[in-house]
This record gives sequence, structure tokens and C-alpha cells, in this order.
Amino acid sequence: MILILCCLLPTPCCLSPIPRCLPPIPRCLPLDFSGFLCYLRDTKFSFRLQQFFFDFDSSGVDTMIRQHLIFYGVVQGVGFRWRAMQAAKLYCCTGWVRNDWDGSVSMELQGSREQIEKVLTALRSSRYIRIDLLVNWDIPTLPEERGFDVDYL
Repeated sequence: MILILCCLLPTPCCLSPIPRCLPPIPRCLPLDFSGFLCYLRDTKFSFRLQQFFFDFDSSGVDTMIRQHLIFYGVVQGVGFRWRAMQAAKLYCCTGWVRNDWDGSVSMELQGSREQIEKVLTALRSSRYIRIDLLVNWDIPTLPEERGFDVDYL
């Protein structure tokens, strides 16, 4: 019990030594259960916990959604796909991103509405990316999906 608690105690981001109960963490996690469970996604025992924390918010209502997004503007040749992948992994979203032939970028994101908004905020705040138009719509979720990929055409 003490071992699990040491993993969940809030500490200043990357300033304290990583507890021995976790393998090395490449980047700081958000200090909430969703970030912790996102990091544990590949472990055997996290799936049941992940389903509980990711599929329900505090009111107990199902919040998992999937959106198809198309970005127009200065979105190719500026690191958009890399930034999208990093933001999706940071905020525990699944899906994919790819460049399209017309100069736009298509992406599918799955997570809570709040997680998807955080990914979009991270993309909008990037120095070199300029999003002029964003077209998005909801699509059916893929519960078996576990990661975020960059698709190359």
C-alpha cells in the first residue's frame, strides 16, 4: 500500500527522484489520475483502472468521444504531426494524424472532451503552427485503440 501511495503523491514536476515503483519516466506527467493511468497503459493491471477513470467523469457520465479533425493553414512542414503526437500522448488521447495532399492535416483524436481541448490548445500555442480553419465532427469511438500514430502517405 505504501508503494502505491508513493507513486500518487503530488510532487513538483521532475524535481524529486522518481519512486522505484515506476520505470523511468521520460517526461513529467500531469498530477491527476488520468495522466498516471496513461503512463501505466501498457502494464497488465491498469486496464480495469483505466476503463474506470477514462470512461467516467466525476458525475459518472460516460465522456469518451472520438473526433475527426481537419486543419487548414500553415500546418505542413512546421512539425505539426510531431507536436500533435506529443500533445496526444501527454494528455492521454489515442488516434492518428497525417498530412493530406491538399496541404491540410487530418487527425482523429479519442479521449474526453477536456483532453481533446487540451491537445488542441497545445497545437494552437505552438510557435510555427498557424491554424486558419478547423473542421471537426464526432465519430464512433474505438475502445480497443491504445496509442497515437503518425500515418505517412
